[in-house]
Amino acid sequence: IPLRIVYAGRMAFEKAPGDWLNVVKGLHQRGVRIKAIWIGDGPLRDEFIQARIREGLEDIVSAPGFVADRAQVGEIYRSADLFLFTHLTRESPRCLLEALSFGIPIVGYDSAYARDLIVDRGGGLLVACGDWKALTDVVAQLATDSSRLAEMARDAAVNGARFTGRAVFSQRSALIKTFLP
Repeated sequence: IPLRIVYAGRMAFEKAPGDWLNVVKGLHQRGVRIKAIWIGDGPLRDEFIQARIREGLEDIVSAPGFVADRAQVGEIYRSADLFLFTHLTRESPRCLLEALSFGIPIVGYDSAYARDLIVDRGGGLLVACGDWKALTDVVAQLATDSSRLAEMARDAAVNGARFTGRAVFSQRSALIKTFLP
């Protein structure tokens, strides 16, 4: 069974879709069986599609663009083993909350926000921002350790249960009030 990787968000500079694709390519080169999907549109989508073709990853990486049907997005999340993210900038992306609320471990670049989401309850692993090689190593290790991945999924589900719509709105509002004048 291949490791099922998902990401949902804009294909824009701050999300580093090239790094994300480098991780998937690195896993494939190591012989890790994977299926990956990036849900989302954005200014780097054409470049991403071209790189996917150039690297011969069309059978491994799906990039359907924006998916409006929330039920379909939920199905994609529920079918995933991990949520791979390569965010380069300081932000508080909703997609990390969504992944945890679906019980999907978040694995990606370190940031204060991502670290804060998993520090007490687990459900993810972080590497230095921009270090896609280290991220490849971490995901490759998880691909061979199903018990660790299952434990992370349980932690993600427990962690994600606290992210109700009202709680998320309150948290994000507090962040905006704190960091914006």
